[in-house]
Amino acid sequence: MANPIIEIRNVHKRFGTYVALHDVNLTIEKGEIVTLLGPSGCGKSTLMRMVAGFDDPTEGEIKIGGKSVNGTPPDRRPVNMVFQRYALFPHLDVFDNIAFGLRVKRLPSREVTERVKHMISVVQLDQFKHRYIHELSGGQCQRVALARALINEPEVLLLDEPLAALDLKIRQHMLAEMKRIHEATGAAFLYVTHDQDEALFLSDRIVLLEKGKILQVDTPHDIYRKPRSLFAAKFLGETNLIPATVVRTGPTGTHLRAKDGTVFFSNQDVVAKDGQAVTVSLRPEAITLQSNPGAGSGEGTSATAVCRQSTFLGSRTFVDALVGSNTHIRIQRTGISDIPPVGGNVSISWRPEDVVVLAH
Repeated sequence: MANPIIEIRNVHKRFGTYVALHDVNLTIEKGEIVTLLGPSGCGKSTLMRMVAGFDDPTEGEIKIGGKSVNGTPPDRRPVNMVFQRYALFPHLDVFDNIAFGLRVKRLPSREVTERVKHMISVVQLDQFKHRYIHELSGGQCQRVALARALINEPEVLLLDEPLAALDLKIRQHMLAEMKRIHEATGAAFLYVTHDQDEALFLSDRIVLLEKGKILQVDTPHDIYRKPRSLFAAKFLGETNLIPATVVRTGPTGTHLRAKDGTVFFSNQDVVAKDGQAVTVSLRPEAITLQSNPGAGSGEGTSATAVCRQSTFLGSRTFVDALVGSNTHIRIQRTGISDIPPVGGNVSISWRPEDVVVLAH
């Protein structure tokens, strides 16, 4: 990368005989928002704690701004951290909470006031600057925590599941706020979450971890549309996973066949041999459903199915259908549209670019 701010090289972390991280390599550029995503116990918080300085690698090296920080205490690193539980001072108002770090540095009072006023404006808390923490909502408290962390102008802001304690609507609002604050400050954000929607919305790149290893580093679009493993396909969003066999591969794409005879064609890059057992991943929203059987278009991109169940969720409806004797397919329809009756035949179709082939 042209402007790396964090370089993590061959990092291992062991706690006794337990391996928390195994051979992690990652580079983060200045101004990026990079999210560490994965289930509980995958190592994402351990990796963030090592960048923050609360733990050291068992092996390997971490650099920030081109300098090794192995053994450097947290207060001597150019980073600040926002925790899930805010860690704000209840006896101080908003202004004094944000000013705390600057006053510890013994900066002139006038400079402190000017910088705090600017940061309060960035997080849009001008009307609340003299309120105490117990007088604020959860989202407002999180903005105070962000402002207090950013006031010291860190090169990297570390965010460890900062929205986990908020309800859904406030969380959605705060995600948009964080994007706006990031654009206003230009700091690199390293964000930890197990929530796929947060990662997809916020990130420039997503780092997917499982059992202490990095499985994939990609843009939100590519990690969702082009997962490289069964774990990635299942963990990010919902998908149909269909056992299949490679019929033939060629320069234009790969032909596959499911056990019930359904034919798939993929024009994505596939690393598989003829006759190999694989799994086809097909997202529910990538499937088109029509009520008149046989209406699909294109050889190998359509099938007739039987509607087994439909689930209405307001802006979306999920239709569960059966292809052949044992291939279950879930289809997502958006907006208000006719839903086929249970037991009725339907035609489903998909595009070759939406068929992802995952080798075992």
